[in-house]
Parts: sequence; structure tokens; C-alpha cells
Amino acid sequence: MCWAESNEGDGFYWKMSSPDPDAWPVVVRGANGDWSEFPVGAVEFLAGVYRRTIDVPGMPRSFPGDDPKVLG
Repeated sequence: MCWAESNEGDGFYWKMSSPDPDAWPVVVRGANGDWSEFPVGAVEFLAGVYRRTIDVPGMPRSFPGDDPKVLG
């Protein structure tokens, strides 16, 4: 199930592999067509990306920038 997309064409999904939604890992479809799975939930995934403790293959090394902002 898709829960987010980037402006560059990346898609962020939950892999609904369990009846328990808290156990669903995050799967990323990069704009280049690569798929990567992360054994964490969405909040932990986003926190790890912004803290730079989770590296998403295919995303620019400069992402996120030094002063990331959430636009809403």
C-alpha cells in the first residue's frame, strides 16, 4: 500500500505481509525502478532517513539536506 511519494518519483509503501499493521515493513520504489525493503515502520523509517542512519539506495547522497523541512 503506497503511503507517500517524493517529488522525484520515489514511492514509499507498506508491505502488508502480516495481519498486524505494526509489523509491516517499509518498501521503497526508487525513481530508477529499484526496490528496497526496510524492516521498520514508517515513523522509524522517516526518522532514520532524516537522521541519516538509514541509507536508501538510489536516493541522492545529499538527501536530506543539512536543514530539511517538511512541507504541508
